Amino acid sequence: MTKFQGMVLVAGGRSATLMNRKAGLSHAGFRVETALDETDALAKARRLHPNVALLEGAEVGFDSFRLSSMLRADPHTSELPIMLLDSEVEAGPELIDDVIMRPAADAIVIARMQELVRLATIQDEARCRVHTAKQFGLHAAARQPLTARQSRLLVVGGTPDLAEAIGASGHGYAITHEANPYLAAAHLDGGAIDAIVVPLDILATIEHQLYFCRHIRKNSRYFNLPILLLATPETFVSGAEPYRSGATVALPLPLNAAAAAAIERLVARQRRRRELRTTIAATLAESTRDSLVGIYSTEFLRAHLRNQIEERAGSPRPLSLLVVEIANAPALGVQFGQNIALHVLQQAADFLCGLVRIEDLCARLSPSRIAVALPDGDESAARQVSERVSAVLEHTEFGLGTEAVQAAGLWIETGVASLATADRADDLINRALEAVA
Repeated sequence: MTKFQGMVLVAGGRSATLMNRKAGLSHAGFRVETALDETDALAKARRLHPNVALLEGAEVGFDSFRLSSMLRADPHTSELPIMLLDSEVEAGPELIDDVIMRPAADAIVIARMQELVRLATIQDEARCRVHTAKQFGLHAAARQPLTARQSRLLVVGGTPDLAEAIGASGHGYAITHEANPYLAAAHLDGGAIDAIVVPLDILATIEHQLYFCRHIRKNSRYFNLPILLLATPETFVSGAEPYRSGATVALPLPLNAAAAAAIERLVARQRRRRELRTTIAATLAESTRDSLVGIYSTEFLRAHLRNQIEERAGSPRPLSLLVVEIANAPALGVQFGQNIALHVLQQAADFLCGLVRIEDLCARLSPSRIAVALPDGDESAARQVSERVSAVLEHTEFGLGTEAVQAAGLWIETGVASLATADRADDLINRALEAVA
């Protein structure tokens, strides 16, 4: 069974076009609904809560920009990421999140779609987590504004003149230009870069620039950074090749208004992602956290699952729960004492939080069990996370405190369950607990 990749609403275009697009996306693991007109599209967006709206461009009787404005104006769909398949347009991020020139192959649409699906998942989780936190007396702001500053771009390779032109595009950016791709990653350590632009205009450096792009995508610290590749059409054999090299967006040289608009959208998306991370972090406070381990409490988990299930009513978007049991926790308490056993559990909880996505909620379920809620993750995705978490935790030695030089290894057992029709929060938790083995 193909892993769930996201819920997509495809709107506009001729009926045959919609069916072909639906077939291609469905084959890749997306759940797809179609709509021929603006009214139907808005109604389905409100009812199904898709991750992304894919608009197939202007057709007779269908106006993509009018529908985008309708979606942005409706409080139920105002944050829904919107992808437009059309000719080159200069729409900013306030209306459109991504634009792909038609005709658009499924491989390119899918590569670009994944970024927007992830953004939607984080947005929905942040909103729901703020809602849950209010039930515990914590009034975290739904939008956590970032410190006002000029957006920063890292331009890797290319001529100085082109780097200067990129900086002058859009609203004007602070530019860091690094001609040597092998030195470029050093400029990311400060965390202030909002997007990377890689112009492939010097033949001798293209191979090294593409290596840099692949390196960023494989680096757990930087893989979410957006990368815009600018290249002449003959640089790549196929339109999908830049995305296999790590690009978030690939556009043709020379730099033009469409590229400038794409940079603006990428920067806005990255800054929004950072804003959402701050929002989510603000929901972990004294009233919502477990007093012993420091992650979310069992009570918060149950309340949050109830809210998640309510939000998913009528939508096919999945929700899964992973339970991680430290099977030798009681033995650690007997051997080293309860305080040291708790210290090890705190380390394991911190480690586990670092192994999952920002939108995944880690909560203490019992003295030796930690639960991880995985929004938009089906059971297949949950099992992949389970295998990764188990492998890392079992091969990590955890210190026993400042007065002990020994280290302890953990025995890990896991169980996963996915939300089923008519499930309540306790049903999902109990099935995950029953699956621990």
